[in-house]
This record gives sequence, structure tokens and C-alpha cells, in this order.
Amino acid sequence: MPVNLGLINKIEGWFSMLEMEVLYPYVEKLKPGSILVEIGTYHGKSTLFFRLANPNINILTIDVCDITGMNPNYDDGNIKIPEKIDDTVLEYGNIFQVKGNSHEVVKRFNWKIDFLFIDSLHSYKDTQDNLNEWGKYLKPDSYIGCHDFTTAFPDVLRAVYDSDYQVVEARNGIGILKI
Repeated sequence: MPVNLGLINKIEGWFSMLEMEVLYPYVEKLKPGSILVEIGTYHGKSTLFFRLANPNINILTIDVCDITGMNPNYDDGNIKIPEKIDDTVLEYGNIFQVKGNSHEVVKRFNWKIDFLFIDSLHSYKDTQDNLNEWGKYLKPDSYIGCHDFTTAFPDVLRAVYDSDYQVVEARNGIGILKI
């Protein structure tokens, strides 16, 4: 996997090398000009990975930004989402950050997506709603990557298995889905 892990690991977030290994072949093979939509940015660690894995794609990353949310899936229950992703991530170009709730942003969306990455609230409803709302913009033969696709997040697993998508790969906390 020819990406600079040193650069990626300087960015705060929960995104491991093992997760990158699962996603790399799907992102690396995207054609120039492809659109990757990422739901859940935090500081942009996964965003930078996507950019380094394929510098020829356009990345639209969405997060609510600058709120403190109570998330029962984390031990401290208190996650501070930054106002914007790290400037070092944005410097790599072709990364567009949208500040807002993914369920509101999708109402104004009209592009076709080549790869969708979901790392949102980890609840059943949120995961299912993102799959349904954003899935209709996927191009034929495109993929969805779901972060935290593990038994530690049973609502994510249940939402995916209750969807119309086929799980084609599941390892290292990443689920890869196909239309």
C-alpha cells in the first residue's frame, strides 16, 4: 500500500492501517475525476488517506462540524467535532468539505458517486438512512465502505444486513458493500 502513513498518522482520528488495507484497492482503482463521498470527517484522517491512495479523484467530505455530541458508542460519550478538517489535509487539493448534517446535505445533492464511505453516528437509523439516502446516487458497479463494521457496533452491522446491499468484504472493521 504505497501511501505515506507518517502523514496520515499525524491527523487525529480513529482510522487504522488495517482499515486502510481493506479500502486501498477500491479507492486506488477509481478512475480520474471519480467522486468519493465521505460521511463523517472528524479531523480528516480518512480523507487524507483517500487523497493519497488516489490523487486523481474528487473527495466530498461531510460532517456536522463544531459541535459537541453525546455518542453512547464511545466510553467518554463526548466527542468534539472540529470546525473544519486539518489544513494539512485540505492542502492536497480536490477535497471539498461540506459542513452540515448528511441527511440535510443529500437533499441538495445531484452528482453520481463512484465510492461512498460512511462513518457517521453508528446508530441503526443513521446508518440505514445514509445507505438509503446516498445510495440512490451511486453509479452502477460502485462500492460503499462502512467504518466500524464490527460486533462492537451492532447497529451498524444490523443496518447493513437489513439493507439491499451485498457485503462483498468484511474485515478489519470495514465492510465493503455492492449494489
